[in-house]
Amino acid sequence: KSKEIQKNEAKMHDNFLADISHELKTPVTVIRGSLESLADGVIKNPQDVAAYYRQMLAESQYLQKLIQDLLMISTLKTKEFHLSEVMSDTAMSARGMAMKKKIQFVTQPPENDFVILGDYELIRKLLMLILDNAVKYTESGKSIYYYQTDRGEIVIQDEGAGMDQEALSNIFKRFYRQGKGIERGRSGMGLAIAKEIAVRHQIEIQVESAVGAGTTFTLVFPIDKMHVEK
Repeated sequence: KSKEIQKNEAKMHDNFLADISHELKTPVTVIRGSLESLADGVIKNPQDVAAYYRQMLAESQYLQKLIQDLLMISTLKTKEFHLSEVMSDTAMSARGMAMKKKIQFVTQPPENDFVILGDYELIRKLLMLILDNAVKYTESGKSIYYYQTDRGEIVIQDEGAGMDQEALSNIFKRFYRQGKGIERGRSGMGLAIAKEIAVRHQIEIQVESAVGAGTTFTLVFPIDKMHVEK
């Protein structure tokens, strides 16, 4: 059974790398096409030239983000760290995002101090991806709750738009974008990357949602890789 699980995880990882590598081709093609047009003198109008430069800048920024995400998940540096530490770190960043949208960000100190074996930066990335998603789909005046259960599970609960069953079954698929996520700058890779990080750490992501009732993400950590510090 262990070999089968490892085989499936390896297949998921290979598919993920293949898909994101394919996604990298689009910005590279746009940048090269724009540069060729400028170099050949096809584009001469100053306003058009400026527009081409802005497009290339936007594509290069998008390309940089994809590469950073790809490099981040390519290595796994494991060590022990406190979950309360990474939660405090991410809460500070998420609170800033929430404040800009006038969303109330509610946290509470954990009852127990859990220590986990894993990659701090990847776990931080995992939490920030879900928190960013919560802020994105929550309207001003609503709330987001971020806390840890007495069993060490991390919960991110929002009062956002929620999802129907179709969206709920597709959110971890690569390049899936719900609603306004189709706008430029949203690659549809966020939750797919979160899922990949979770798989590499044997973390189970449970999601509950309903249209108009918000969404709750619960991260269940492997018991054999965490303990309570006395």
